[in-house]
Amino acid sequence: MFVNTKKMDEETKFVVYTLEVLPDGCSNSLLLKLIKAKNETGKSPSTTMILRMLRIVGSSERVASGPVVVHCVSGVGRAGTVILIDVILQRLFTNQLQVDLVQMFRHLRNQRASCLQREAQFLFVVASVVDYIGTRYPGRYREKRDKFKEEYRNTISGTAEKKEGEVKQAEKAEKPAPNVKA
Repeated sequence: MFVNTKKMDEETKFVVYTLEVLPDGCSNSLLLKLIKAKNETGKSPSTTMILRMLRIVGSSERVASGPVVVHCVSGVGRAGTVILIDVILQRLFTNQLQVDLVQMFRHLRNQRASCLQREAQFLFVVASVVDYIGTRYPGRYREKRDKFKEEYRNTISGTAEKKEGEVKQAEKAEKPAPNVKA
């Protein structure tokens, strides 16, 4: 089997490869869309970036030609986040206006063990859906969206501060005691 890179388009946040797989004289093309997990500053992707990626994947040739594989390092954290966002949006906008997030989360966890391991990932899913609704219906639900975004930012910044404090505590605990002369 031979894999040939036919084309590569690189943007700031995505890399799109068109690969040709040549098993035993038969040629098949494969479209690989790689999202850069972190930007230059080390920050995780924004809700806007994830929604843009879903739009790009959804509008690509693969819709007519085959399945999508979503993966990250472990296959459960970021991948599960993207999958759950996509499933929620599909259900919301295909006449299933009520979505039970907890039930959908459990269903995903049954299919992909340990999916969405941290509270922040689940909150990111909700924030992405809220941002999508805000983009699709700019005037509607504004107060509720703004309230959620404020609570989300406070929760995430509190989580980051807590993590930073835990790291400092761990570093402090690992430091050897200074030499004391009696």
